[in-house]
Amino acid sequence: ESNRKLAASAQFRLATCYLKKGQDAQATEAFETLITNYPDQKELIAQARKVMPGQLIVGPVTWDDGEVMRMDMSLPTGMRIGMFAWSADKIVTDAGQDAWQMKTRRYIALNSTHGVSGVIAEPESFRPMSSWFNHTVLGDTSADYTPTQVVISSPVQGQGDTTLEFAGPVFDNEQAVHLIRRLPLEVGYKTTLPIMVTFGGKQLQIPLTVLEKQTMTVPAGEFE
Repeated sequence: ESNRKLAASAQFRLATCYLKKGQDAQATEAFETLITNYPDQKELIAQARKVMPGQLIVGPVTWDDGEVMRMDMSLPTGMRIGMFAWSADKIVTDAGQDAWQMKTRRYIALNSTHGVSGVIAEPESFRPMSSWFNHTVLGDTSADYTPTQVVISSPVQGQGDTTLEFAGPVFDNEQAVHLIRRLPLEVGYKTTLPIMVTFGGKQLQIPLTVLEKQTMTVPAGEFE
C-alpha cells in the first residue's frame, strides 16, 4: 500500500510482457487486474486501455428511433411471470445537445416488483450523461456524469450524494443492453464492459466473450 505507484507500474509491465509474447488472454487479465486494483493510477489505466486486447469499440447504432424490444418471462410450464421492455429514442437535451434516451421497464409478478429506469447518452461515444433508476424494492437513484466522475443521489434511502471517479470510458448499467448491441459481435470477440451500477454505488468490470451465433425463433420473428 505504501508503494502503490510502483506496484501498479509493475502490474502494467507484466501485462505488457504478456502482450509482446502474443499471450492476449493473460495480457487482458493482467491489465484488468491493474484497472480493478489500482483505480487511483489514472495515467497507467489510460495507457492500458489504449493497448489492451479486445478493446471496447462502440460501433454504429443497430436499432431504429423509437424501437421497443419486449421480452416476456415464463416458467417451464408456460405460465407468464413478468416482463422486461427496452426502448430507445432520439432526443434533444435542455442544453440543445442531440442524445439517445434509453428506458427499461420491468415487472415481476411473483413478488409484485416493478420499476423503470433510463439513461441519456451521447450519440456517437455512447457515454452516459445522466441516468435514473426507480424500483419498488431497490429505491430511487439518479446520477449525473462527467468524463471522469459520476455524482449519485439516493434521497429515498436517506443518503447524501456519492461521487465516484473513474479513468477511461464507463457505461451505466441501465444502458448495457443497447451497449452490447453496438459491439462488433463476431464469434471470438472478447472485451470487458466497464459498468457503473448507480443503485449499488460501484463500478464493475464485466468480461464478455462471443462464443457462437444462434438463430432464435420467437413470436416476433426469427433473429440472429
